[in-house]
Amino acid sequence: MGISFAHPLALWGLLGLPVILAIHFLQSRNRREEVSTLFLLEMLAEETRRGAVFSYLRNGLQLWLQLLAVLLFTLLLAGPMRLHEESIQSIALVVDSSVSMRAFEREVTEEVRRLIELLDGTAAKTEWWILPSDSRRAEWARGADKEEALAALNDFDPLSGPHSAREAIARARQVVGPEGLVVVLSDHPNEDLPGQAVPVSVGHPLDNIGISGVRFEASETGEMNWQLSVVNFGNEVSARRLEVELAGAPMGAQTLELNPGAITTVSGTLPVTEGEGRGEFRLTSDAFSWDDVRPFVLPKPKSLGFRIEVDAPHLREWAERVMDTVSGSESVLFADVVWREAAADAAGLDSAELRFLTGKETGPYARVAPGDHPLVRDLSWEGFLAQPFLNLVPAPGDEVLLWMGEHPLVVLHPVSGVEALWFNFDVAASNADRWPGMVLLLNRFLSRVREGLPQEESLNLETRQLLRVGGNADTPLRAEFTGVNGEVESFSWRNRAPDRPGYLKVWAGEELRLHAGVGAGDSAEGNFQSARPQAFPEDVRLHLRRRNSETEFLLPLIFALLAGTLVAAWWSETRGGRT
Repeated sequence: MGISFAHPLALWGLLGLPVILAIHFLQSRNRREEVSTLFLLEMLAEETRRGAVFSYLRNGLQLWLQLLAVLLFTLLLAGPMRLHEESIQSIALVVDSSVSMRAFEREVTEEVRRLIELLDGTAAKTEWWILPSDSRRAEWARGADKEEALAALNDFDPLSGPHSAREAIARARQVVGPEGLVVVLSDHPNEDLPGQAVPVSVGHPLDNIGISGVRFEASETGEMNWQLSVVNFGNEVSARRLEVELAGAPMGAQTLELNPGAITTVSGTLPVTEGEGRGEFRLTSDAFSWDDVRPFVLPKPKSLGFRIEVDAPHLREWAERVMDTVSGSESVLFADVVWREAAADAAGLDSAELRFLTGKETGPYARVAPGDHPLVRDLSWEGFLAQPFLNLVPAPGDEVLLWMGEHPLVVLHPVSGVEALWFNFDVAASNADRWPGMVLLLNRFLSRVREGLPQEESLNLETRQLLRVGGNADTPLRAEFTGVNGEVESFSWRNRAPDRPGYLKVWAGEELRLHAGVGAGDSAEGNFQSARPQAFPEDVRLHLRRRNSETEFLLPLIFALLAGTLVAAWWSETRGGRT
């Protein structure tokens, strides 16, 4: 194994060699010569012509001993070391799999290669693990040698949105052990990493402009109004050209003047066409092209039939107001969802229900505690007032969404694949009809009901968006995705939009259930103002090298040579300096 140094900065001590030479040659060397004959002068001139410097170096034993002493002392300070032939180490490289890393793919590849070359020589054998920071994704390489680790770069395809790398770092620490090294590579410096992980970053600030969202609304004339949001993450005013295309035909173009750090809203109108009605919004491409194209389809939501079976005027009025906010809803006899005022029972359900329970005895007001369920997650209930009925006992399989003290306030009651939402409180004595959280809860439930309906719909999604597609329980759902570059992929539908922008179709058997445009989500991934390079710390590399090396193998020899040199220099001085 090659020899390296524990303290390479000590090699600067070699600068003492020219210093000693300069001191010796700057000393006065004039000597008085007494001669009695001319032939001796001629011999002295002959010696002078050979070169005084060469003669001095040849005869200056003390000079050579001093130079050797400086060399040996420098080597002693630098600490030469040699790798143990049996040394083994494990290194895990956690690579940020966020979409923002797509802007620095070349830099990422170069940095991974540099890290592997840099750290591969810190032990006789290195076991490499290359993991994505998003723990939900498959590993790229595991237990690999140097060449296999480099080959794993071919699979580097960052597609994740904002996420925490802590779980991936914990997993990396587990596989390399307490003595192994975990390196986290990202596009921004991050010192706050768990598990003694070492941060490394690539990239630089980019003035990116991208599409952050789109909204469609049907007009009274039968056309489709659209509104597009474009965000400028740069520090300067920029101009971009926006082109709109529908069914392969251009629908117009315009130049946008975008202020730094601002969101600009653009609007227009599209005709409603027969067929799929797919199109694209396209901005002039920049260094981060991920958010420059927004695929879309003209939305055609599912219809949601409802029926209101309540007698209380205030409750009926509230139900009508809520249903007016749901697009595609209509009052029908055979409804998909029914508003009902009745007692709790275990009877079967023909359709989904919003059931307001009745009772006589109510409990006192108390603090509301939400459960961990998507219908109530991230909703605020501080200040919500309701008096719960005391006679409701949740059945097996029920999920309590809201508690008031020890009494259930809102319960999700499933029966044979159909769900009912039970409201176990006196609505007249509550502020439910004015509470934003309750309105959002109702809309989430209605959206949940509509998602499960076996109808065809067209809508626009964001990458990785969760969506339930309605179909028969015994009929598998299959999906086909076409990317913006034309690549086609088929897979089984798993209630989540693809990772890439493009167009999605989902079938239940031979029946089309979903046609969607998938646009880039998480617009914050396009903000590169904090992107900075951060190099791997040299002290960490030296620590690994020292830990896997033998550091004492030359020290006795260097000590012995240094001591001998000093003794020889003293002896030379006592005998007249030069010989």
